[in-house]
Amino acid sequence: MDCYSCRIILNDNISFWVESIERDCINGYTIGEKSDDRLYKKLTLNDVGLSQVKIKKYKGIYDYTFENGYDFILKDLTKYIDIVLFSIKEFDVITQSIFNKKSLQKNKRTDILKILVERYSTRNTEFNIVSLMMHIHSSKYFNHPDKDTATSLLKLYLNSFVESGEVIKTQGINYKLTGKAIVTLENYENEERKHKENLRLQRIITFTTIIMALLAAIQADLVKMPTILDLTSFPYICKP
Repeated sequence: MDCYSCRIILNDNISFWVESIERDCINGYTIGEKSDDRLYKKLTLNDVGLSQVKIKKYKGIYDYTFENGYDFILKDLTKYIDIVLFSIKEFDVITQSIFNKKSLQKNKRTDILKILVERYSTRNTEFNIVSLMMHIHSSKYFNHPDKDTATSLLKLYLNSFVESGEVIKTQGINYKLTGKAIVTLENYENEERKHKENLRLQRIITFTTIIMALLAAIQADLVKMPTILDLTSFPYICKP
């Protein structure tokens, strides 16, 4: 797609959307304040200043909005914006190529639940697989060669959340978080905290046991400790 859209800001701050220009006449419409109906009007070129003009350029999947008519003349007619958009496109191609070479990270069930709680618990909004995948992997996921496999795996996780009650399925393809999700996540974090504490205590006990066994062996003369400082040769030490 390679085209433009143009609107004119009228004195009452209403947008006049341009459809065509015939000689000195501009054909277009405004949107009603109390409805979405189009109100068709005509303006004359003499009544419009370049500072009132807002132009948006579409080139492929990219777009750029010019601040006014002067900005359009300066940047578009000189092909400046074409160079900018081309540079952005090439940069996106390179970053997408790098992204495609990496495997899509496979999140654990608890990691996905944590993402759901952090993103959707406060707003209580609905979500779907696509929006969740975009949040996890960004919009580059759409062009990744393994997107179908990753999407299927995420769908299985969401279905498991539905079965266990952390998520409910609403109309269509959307899901919604339940209060049980927070409880499940808190229980998991508590268990993880206890597990880490147990590992820390086990390390302390193991280290203490080794030290005590070593001291006991030294005391029983099973282990000979080297002499660190021999004072017998010191001249001021009286020998018996």
